[in-house]
Amino acid sequence: TGMALMPVNIRDVLLTMKSSDSLGKKIRRRGIDALEAKLLYEGKAVEAEMSIRAEKYWESKWKMEVSEDDGNENNKIFEPFLTDAKRNILRSMARPSKGCKCGSISHDLVNNPQCVLFRDVKAFASPEISTADERKRETFLLLSKKKKPRTALEAAYIERFMKLRAENDAQEEEAKFVLEMEKKQAAEMKMAVFAPGTLCVMVLSAVAVINESLSGVEEAESMDEENEGETTANDEVDEDHDADIPLTALIGSKKLKRSHSTTDTFPSKRLKIGKISSKKELPSSYFLARILEYVSQTFGHLFHEPSHAEYSWQQRHRSVLTKPLPKDVMFRGNPRNPGALSFENIRFLLDKERMIRLQSAWEKSNAEINPAGIESWNDEWIITYLSSNKITGLSHEIDVMENLDLITVNPSGSIDLKPGWEKRVPQIILIDMKEWGTEVDPHNLFCIHPSVKSALEMAWERVDDYGWRYANETDAIEENNEVVFDDEEYYLRKQIFEENFNNFVNEDSGMGNFGI
Repeated sequence: TGMALMPVNIRDVLLTMKSSDSLGKKIRRRGIDALEAKLLYEGKAVEAEMSIRAEKYWESKWKMEVSEDDGNENNKIFEPFLTDAKRNILRSMARPSKGCKCGSISHDLVNNPQCVLFRDVKAFASPEISTADERKRETFLLLSKKKKPRTALEAAYIERFMKLRAENDAQEEEAKFVLEMEKKQAAEMKMAVFAPGTLCVMVLSAVAVINESLSGVEEAESMDEENEGETTANDEVDEDHDADIPLTALIGSKKLKRSHSTTDTFPSKRLKIGKISSKKELPSSYFLARILEYVSQTFGHLFHEPSHAEYSWQQRHRSVLTKPLPKDVMFRGNPRNPGALSFENIRFLLDKERMIRLQSAWEKSNAEINPAGIESWNDEWIITYLSSNKITGLSHEIDVMENLDLITVNPSGSIDLKPGWEKRVPQIILIDMKEWGTEVDPHNLFCIHPSVKSALEMAWERVDDYGWRYANETDAIEENNEVVFDDEEYYLRKQIFEENFNNFVNEDSGMGNFGI
């Protein structure tokens, strides 16, 4: 439907599982209450392990950072450690009336050598940028060497002017320093400086990145096989040159090179893909884990869960239904805590060993080899739980995007961007693009994959700051060259929806919210 999941609780799911021929036998020894309690316990165990691993990581990283800057007195401000999310909050704060954003009063600007806010990025940056204090001293000394004033009033005026000019120069240097650091953070550390407004954009970018990496591996394997084929062909001359080249090499060759808007990945030669089925395909745990890992590493320190009203609006706006829905479904709100950094610590459960096991299980399942073992089942459970509505909502987001024809889930469990997806995006994506398009974000501080940006910008064009229409001439003619999405209409619909949401919440919870 594109909406939030219909009201189905864990008990209903377990009852369905017990009535199943294949699953019922495996869980028949436990009652529904026991199974429900077991799932709750295992879920809390996953969250506890994630928190412990995250704390160990940040503590270890902070100790290493402090050891490299041992004489800095500002290290004591952030005991026991400083996370990326906390750093981002402090960096985005307004400058205090006294002292620095980091909380120190020994300096004023973030490009001071003693400031710790950008210390983690400095390892990737060149040291040629002068510090604010150095710039202040240089400006002040330069002006102080000029002709001596003749009166006390003139001296006071010149001193005030020199201080103001030195402060302006220092702030200009700080702005240059911050931009340089942000560019390094996005390009070298692969961490976004700003986050897009919707999870949908992050998933689109993640799928593009993952498929690009898989294509690179497949092309490398194809080149190896092509070289072997050429070596064999030198011994035996064949009239048909392509006959000596493996099929996977032909797939990776320029003859089938994909366009910028098509990200279909071809299956690895090691996999045996089954026949296309009419039933709904499910994404593999390996691909879910790759998306979780990418979003956590790139946006986890930035992305905050939307408010209940905003979340409900996002679901309703993307719904493919035209008939009215029950209010308890339409106004359900965010199943996670609004404002929470739901992806921040996910990556700490996706260590290298687990990712290797998930990839191996995915390849074996496609080769019709049944992967066995408690460890494999445990990995599957952890990814399922991390993708659930309780933790990140990734599974639901993928389901919605598939219904909107933005992505496709293959029989192998892999996920691709569907050809022509850029023409089917909901309006909320285009409105969000006004923040991270190429013109407004030339340094890609949002870390959106270039293919996602280029596909959207080639498919759509802005019309006089009030709407969107197709940029392609053929598509524009089909729509009579008219605006497809009107921003004013979008904001009006959103305002009405939020008012109805607030009215429903007030009626449902009573006037207790207002102290009556």
